[in-house]
Amino acid sequence: MSDSNARKELLESKLIILYILDRMGMPVPELKLTEIILENKLMNYFLLKQYLDELSADGHIKEIQDKGKTFYEITNSGSTTLGYFHTMMPEGIKNLILEKIGQAKKEAKDASKLSADYTVEIDGSYTVACSAGEDDFSLISFKVSVGSRDDALRICENWNKFASDIYVEILQSLMKER
Repeated sequence: MSDSNARKELLESKLIILYILDRMGMPVPELKLTEIILENKLMNYFLLKQYLDELSADGHIKEIQDKGKTFYEITNSGSTTLGYFHTMMPEGIKNLILEKIGQAKKEAKDASKLSADYTVEIDGSYTVACSAGEDDFSLISFKVSVGSRDDALRICENWNKFASDIYVEILQSLMKER
């Protein structure tokens, strides 16, 4: 690959990252960003990590740590850079990204309606709080005490993966004739 082709590919790859972050319009979990890029074969994982580090060091994106997860957000500098060079991205890639971002935004919105977390109580037990809602309406919210961290983690994991199934099971159990 010639030096000019390598530079073009580097610029295009960085623009893809900036374009995704810009179009998402909110901090994007690293896992979601990685999923969009790898599932669509836009670049490999190692280049993605390298470019994220470089874009962050250059001030084009901001890395945010929250509850043990990494999120990325485009900065004003990144938006300006994208504005100058966005025409260098092929339209096919832009359209693919826009399609995937629509799905990702819906998933992010749906995920934000779910909540599962635990706290350690003074006596060493754990209280797990789970909730689910639609728009501004709460469908279900509950707390349960468990004896171990493993149980608390399992409940949070199950709630995050299977909340709709569990919700139906709870309703069926509560409405069952006894």
